[in-house]
Amino acid sequence: MGGELGGKLKVLLVEDDAGDARLLREAVHAAGYDCIIDHATNGKDALEYLHCCGRSVDVVITDINMHIMDGKELLKKIKTHHKLKGLHVAILTTSNDEKDKLYCEMHGASQFHIKPTDYDAYEQLIKNIFDFWMTLTFGANHKNGDH
Repeated sequence: MGGELGGKLKVLLVEDDAGDARLLREAVHAAGYDCIIDHATNGKDALEYLHCCGRSVDVVITDINMHIMDGKELLKKIKTHHKLKGLHVAILTTSNDEKDKLYCEMHGASQFHIKPTDYDAYEQLIKNIFDFWMTLTFGANHKNGDH
């Protein structure tokens, strides 16, 4: 799956808070990544997008607490769908509830991160997440801008 768009990591961000979505984009840009980030504001819209364009997505980054369909339900639906179950799903949430973390791990989330409140810590977390996905998708020799 994914990695087909000229060596750019393709991410589907599922986040209902416009400020948090903007913050993630800014942190990715500040870290120097040249990624394609599409955005859905809830799990239902994300699923519709994935059914249409899921083959080109490398990773889904989702919040947990959203209206219409939350991130846990989205994760479960992705991991039980025969065409989508191979997608990597990273959870990026304000929830520090251990039950949420266990649920996500049990249902196949690739990563679970709690959003830091400090911008510098948030930017570093985003850099670490994207470093991980760039390396996984494009290999250990991949560097920002080298495709």
